[in-house]
Amino acid sequence: MGLAVHTITWDTFNQPVYVEEGDTVLQGVNDPMPDGDIISMHTNDGPGGNEIEIVLETDPGITWYKEIKAFDVRNNALGWVSAQDRAHGPVSMLISLDNANSLVFTKAKAFGIHTGEYVVYDLPAKAGKQLVFCWQKD
Repeated sequence: MGLAVHTITWDTFNQPVYVEEGDTVLQGVNDPMPDGDIISMHTNDGPGGNEIEIVLETDPGITWYKEIKAFDVRNNALGWVSAQDRAHGPVSMLISLDNANSLVFTKAKAFGIHTGEYVVYDLPAKAGKQLVFCWQKD
């Protein structure tokens, strides 16, 4: 296995549907990802230039560990943001595209083991932007 179980694209975050969860209707979230997660992404103006700001938030019902980690081409970690328990964010990091190659979305799975579940490449497509990820369902 590489950095993550599933390779995804930016389009994975942009497939809106309506999901009912109890008495709540989540509007504009994307289809569940391969492991059943729902992670929405909103793009805002960011730092500009050759940098990306990554923001992670989790819904109040999400308590297991969630993380977004940036890697370089040699799979060295450049930085990460995480949320767990009652800490739902937002938390953010700024990464330079001079070194960054991928983002890995990690979550705690069986026995609390942190598992790289999704990896997205093509970071230059989002240069200069702020990417706000909200982990809505796991």
